[in-house]
Amino acid sequence: MLSWGNDLQLESSHSEYLNDSGMSSMDFSLNDLLRTPSVVEEPVLNNSTTRPPMPLSLGLRPRNEQDSQCILECVRIITDVENYIMAELKSFKILLNITRKALNSLKRLIGLQQASRNLRCLFLFSTIQYQVLEMLEACFTNVQRECSLGGTSGTGTSALGLRKPLMGLEDFGVDPEEQSEWRLQMILKEVNHATETLKKMKSLAGIGPDTNESQGDDASTSREGCYLDLELRLEDLSMRISAA
Repeated sequence: MLSWGNDLQLESSHSEYLNDSGMSSMDFSLNDLLRTPSVVEEPVLNNSTTRPPMPLSLGLRPRNEQDSQCILECVRIITDVENYIMAELKSFKILLNITRKALNSLKRLIGLQQASRNLRCLFLFSTIQYQVLEMLEACFTNVQRECSLGGTSGTGTSALGLRKPLMGLEDFGVDPEEQSEWRLQMILKEVNHATETLKKMKSLAGIGPDTNESQGDDASTSREGCYLDLELRLEDLSMRISAA
């Protein structure tokens, strides 16, 4: 049997070994063994960096022949109307007729996009609407200019002595004030026409393109917000015409 002295010598040798090797002796108490382990908290994700799942890539979507035809038709309308804008036409009748035809064509194209709601088409629709707005502004400016020049006489002669067409109303004895009022009403009618067309565009944009993935309310609101400037401009033009 080992004596107590030998036990003390072994314990002393063990302590010296721990101290020399740089290891501290481990003291396990009952409380330490029964202590509840600490829970490691998961990192909190920054909401500002999280993004909703992106829809199917535009390049991976199946091609739609009708969408391509819609885009080509939009480009043709944009080109034709832009040529008229560059020509700086002054004829009220021609300007109004071009505007009406552009809006009718736009309404037809919007009807063809009820299913796919292609984003390329929707943004080209906006370009046509801005062109229509510019044409309507030109019509209103022409009417204001005529009023500032003193209008036209019953014989169709302007204050500058220039012969001016009366839109075929001269045979009915329409005076200059009535003619200006009639023209303003025609412009206002097309402004309302453009506003109704814009509402249909906004509705399509809110629904979004035809995909199998939900894009959320934020994406819908963002697309609808693209038309805010057009809404405000058409509303402002309508108010100015009504006040004229």
